[in-house]
Amino acid sequence: MESEMVIAASLITSGLMIGGAAVASGLGISRVGASFVEGVARQPEAAEKLQVKAFLMAGTLEAVPMIAIGIGVMLLFANPFL
Repeated sequence: MESEMVIAASLITSGLMIGGAAVASGLGISRVGASFVEGVARQPEAAEKLQVKAFLMAGTLEAVPMIAIGIGVMLLFANPFL
C-alpha cells in the first residue's frame, strides 16, 4: 500500500514539475523577447549587444525544463524513494 502511494505521488509530482517548468520557461522566454524588442525600438544602435544578451538569457531559460525533465524521468524510472 505504501509503495503504491509513493508511485502515485511520484507520477503526479513528475507531471506537475515538467508542466510547470515548461510553462514558466515559455513565459520567461516571451518576456525576454518582449524586452529585446522594446530595447531595440528605443535604441536601434544597441541591437547587436541586446541580441547577444537576449539569446544568452533564452538559452539559460531553456535549460530549466531540460533539468526538470531529467529529474522527472529519474522519479519515474529510478525512484530513490522506493
